[in-house]
Amino acid sequence: MPPRRRRRRRISRKLLMWIGGGAASVILLPILVLIGLVLTIDPNSYKEQLEGSLRQVLGRDLRIRGQLSVSASLSPKLEADDVTLINMPSGSRADMVRIERMTIELATKALLTGRLVISRIALQKPDILIETDAKGAGNWRYKPPIPDAGAADAPNLALVTVHVRDGRLTWRDGPTGAATTVELRRLSMTAASVDAPVVISAELLYGKQRVNIAAQTGPYARFFDASAKSPWGLFANFESGGAKLTLAGALTKPNEFKGYSLRVDATAVDLGNLGWLIPWRLPPLHNFSLSARILDTGGEIPDISGLVIQSGFTNLDKVAAGLSVDTLRLEMARLSEPVSINIEGTYSSAPLRLAGTIGAPALLLVNGPVGVGYNVDLRFEAAGATIAARGTIAEPTLGKGMDIALGARIPDLGLLAPLVGTRLPIIRTIAFAGQLVDGEGGYRNETALRNIVLTAPQGDLAGTIGLAFRERPRLRASLKSVLLDTDAILAAWDASKPPEDSNQRRLPGTRSADVIKPPPLPRRGETIIPDDRLQLDILQAADIDLRATIDLLRVAKIPYRDVAASLVLSDGRLVINPLAAEIGGGRAELRLAIGSRQAAAPVAFAVKASGVDIKPILPAWGIPDLLSGKLDGEAELQATGGSWHELAASLAGRVNLTLSDGELDTRQAGGLALDVLRNIRSGNDRVEGGRTRMRCAVLALDLAAGVATISQAGLDSTRLLGTASGRVNLKDETMALQLRPFLRLAQSATVQSITPVPLRLDTAWQDPKLTPDPTAAGAIPADACGAPPAGAARRPQ
Repeated sequence: MPPRRRRRRRISRKLLMWIGGGAASVILLPILVLIGLVLTIDPNSYKEQLEGSLRQVLGRDLRIRGQLSVSASLSPKLEADDVTLINMPSGSRADMVRIERMTIELATKALLTGRLVISRIALQKPDILIETDAKGAGNWRYKPPIPDAGAADAPNLALVTVHVRDGRLTWRDGPTGAATTVELRRLSMTAASVDAPVVISAELLYGKQRVNIAAQTGPYARFFDASAKSPWGLFANFESGGAKLTLAGALTKPNEFKGYSLRVDATAVDLGNLGWLIPWRLPPLHNFSLSARILDTGGEIPDISGLVIQSGFTNLDKVAAGLSVDTLRLEMARLSEPVSINIEGTYSSAPLRLAGTIGAPALLLVNGPVGVGYNVDLRFEAAGATIAARGTIAEPTLGKGMDIALGARIPDLGLLAPLVGTRLPIIRTIAFAGQLVDGEGGYRNETALRNIVLTAPQGDLAGTIGLAFRERPRLRASLKSVLLDTDAILAAWDASKPPEDSNQRRLPGTRSADVIKPPPLPRRGETIIPDDRLQLDILQAADIDLRATIDLLRVAKIPYRDVAASLVLSDGRLVINPLAAEIGGGRAELRLAIGSRQAAAPVAFAVKASGVDIKPILPAWGIPDLLSGKLDGEAELQATGGSWHELAASLAGRVNLTLSDGELDTRQAGGLALDVLRNIRSGNDRVEGGRTRMRCAVLALDLAAGVATISQAGLDSTRLLGTASGRVNLKDETMALQLRPFLRLAQSATVQSITPVPLRLDTAWQDPKLTPDPTAAGAIPADACGAPPAGAARRPQ
């Protein structure tokens, strides 16, 4: 190379070195100066200035309660302990954010251009509260204050990367006060620059459930720019316990979560495992998926379109034995269009299906369209049964105009037991039809089932049932039946009982009944009438107005004809007036009134019977076949008290009973008298028991303060004649009775002999003792039933 060229090359190299050295000096000098300042200046002396600058940026007070320290490096780091960010004035606590330790790393190049860029911020154990106040305003929304004229502009602050470790995030809903806390195991938010998209990675712990989040959003600067109108992108993926939720789309106002247009996709291996996420129980549907688009229209409810919910095969034995769902699919094109439902499965090896449509969800919204009917058309099939509902709700937003026809055909009710979770009677060939309508004030206030027609082999039912939804619910019903066979219904119920375990062994020396026999109920001391408090509070739980007529009612093998019942329960007072029926060839009527508002409940009871044949009735009521005949009588009783014993002790009123044209079993009724007679007589007289014709039996009682006084009591039969007098004390459970039975002993085919046997029963109920009463007069009564006995002659003792 020529000397001149070599000389020029050396000059150029030196020039480049001078220029590079000068440039390096210009770049490094501020950094070296900054490092020098960090080494010589105490950062705590600038704490107030730093807090003031951050206040202008954030619009709220940020307090650094601990010490500040700055590390000397090419990327200065500021570390602070015990940092708090004040909450909004209407917040539930003073601080929105509490940070145990905060590390801020500044971008050196940005400092050279006059910008304050935080390239990295790390928060250790932050406690963050995100909440709304009672009016729904969020504490994350803020507006930096406008600086005064002439004041220094707020620093140009930007954030690039955020890292969080071992934090806690609490969401609190102001209007309801409900709070949810999530542990932030880790959270990382990174961006290449302040204008670049943000990549988010997080691991949360909600209760015992771990949630992983991977997301990408628009830039930090765009998030806080309320005046911008360009879309702010969002893609977020949430995963937990085999479930996945994906959000994809954009928002125009991300700081307020408004102006969104998002697609939602969700999948779950088992939907039941997500019960921790919502307060109600989810069905354990397998291979569950959901997809939809949501669009912010500016109202309270977003527009939802393209909704598809479906699931695959699911075994639901835990819900109902033998139940499984093969497919489930719900579709909705838009909120303003109907929802299509199709669910298919099997139940007890029989097909199960629910199919049809329901009205558009938009019609049920508060501000939904008016004048458009909400249609219902559903059909349910299971175990051979078919249940259908078809109709409309004219004004769903007002809760009025419901008119839905219901129908059912059930071959065997017992087969549906697993679906309802309880045992059902085996009743076959059930048919039902009815009309579901709204009552007074709309169906939200009262719903009625009208034009009921229910038929089954065991009986039928027709009429109307209405239920009012009030503070104290009210049930109103008007029903009628041609036949109601309770015996057949109980038999169908017993037939549904599971078979007894044949492997169950009995205890040695016991019968099977002894093993399951419940212990006797406790009694008040040694008394018979229990002193248990009456549970009358149940009468205040609801109001009931029931009217019913039954042409033929069978109960315990007894036919009741032309049954009429009226039951009214209002404000805690129960009135049955009347309960009447033809029974045993006669008619009986009962009236009852019970109040429950007083501590000592008033009770009024009245019964009247006319020409009732008691022979078929007594065995059904558990009374031995003691006598028969036609019963006429009436009783009117009143009492007050809070227990059965108190009611008995205050009983007042009267009882008049007459039994005629019947028979008496002297082996039972006269057994005690015969035993006494055998003990006091001697000789060859032969006394035997048996059934005897009874002309009449009379009982008249006057009751006051729990004491029943016999005003008349008599019996007149072909073998036994007698009268009684005395008192029965219901309060002390004692009695003082004088019995004068007379046995007719035949002397010939035409002549009778009457033998007086005076007896006394003066003792407590627990230990009754029947003894002869030699002091009583042995005169034969003129007539035990009000007329003299014909052809009777007294036989001297």
